[in-house]
Amino acid sequence: MWTTNAQDWKQFLESRSTSSARSDAPEEERDRRRGERRRRPPRGGGGEGASGRPGRRSTFPGNGSEVHAISPTCEDGLPMPPKQQRGEATVELLLDAALRVYAEAGEQGLTVNAVTRASGVSLGSLYHHFGSIDGLVDALLLRWLDRLLGEMVAALRHARTARTGVRALVRAYLRFVREHREVGMLLHSSRADQLVMTQAARLRETQEGRLTPFSEWVGRHVERGEVAPLPLPLIESLVLGPVVGACRRWLTTGDIDLEEAARILPDRIWRSISAEPE
Repeated sequence: MWTTNAQDWKQFLESRSTSSARSDAPEEERDRRRGERRRRPPRGGGGEGASGRPGRRSTFPGNGSEVHAISPTCEDGLPMPPKQQRGEATVELLLDAALRVYAEAGEQGLTVNAVTRASGVSLGSLYHHFGSIDGLVDALLLRWLDRLLGEMVAALRHARTARTGVRALVRAYLRFVREHREVGMLLHSSRADQLVMTQAARLRETQEGRLTPFSEWVGRHVERGEVAPLPLPLIESLVLGPVVGACRRWLTTGDIDLEEAARILPDRIWRSISAEPE
């Protein structure tokens, strides 16, 4: 479900910095490199990488144990170079360790030293891949946001009507938070709110592949006369606002039962966007 790799994180982080200088290789050099990749013979067996692309299995050492990862391939179908494979594995180690540290020590305990200790990855590697602890946390947020959106979109695909689609989407969100409490804490934290407020346009751009199906789904049911012809941002707010609020209460004060919310909220939300309110 997660389709973002190490290079994607670097591109996102570089795009956030207005002071970063970019230098593109001459066109002839790029063509030469692409030609070399095409001529390189395929290696290794089959399999599918974490990014959803075919790849082969590799083993990387990490923190005294072996971490098994699937080595993704390049866009041209050839195996990813070993150096890039190692970079992918390092990114995975750092992201997984950051989530563990956050779950155990909270946002205040999520420091560079804590993550490097938990992952067994050097300080230099962390800075190389993410630039800073802030870059690492932002990447972690984007990783799990992508997974959450993926589950919500998958839920919509199996819905036959607008009403059942709302029910499936709401329950998918609540189920995700209930099954991944630590992730839910991170996605509903002040840090996540800050990222959304400061990088809203960039976030929508990087998640366009996840958001487009929802927009198209709304459009289809507006045309069929099931959903009221409201602005899309307003529909998003009416659908997700109550769900996010319920999750925040469950994660903080604990005075909401998510199973009860899953029974009650879908119909209440549906009434707010239905073209023919009951």
